[in-house]
Amino acid sequence: MIFIQVAFMLNGTILVLMTMFLKFHLKLALSNKTTIENLDKKGEDYLSAYDIGS
Repeated sequence: MIFIQVAFMLNGTILVLMTMFLKFHLKLALSNKTTIENLDKKGEDYLSAYDIGS
């Protein structure tokens, strides 16, 4: 019985972490940024060096 409870808690923890990981990467993909660009420009307006306008 205790094994099932521990497995359930571990599964829940992994679920939360993977959901956060997915949300972060979806945010990056939708804003067309890499991880380094995201961390480098934290809190500043973002303008890509490769942006040629619309």
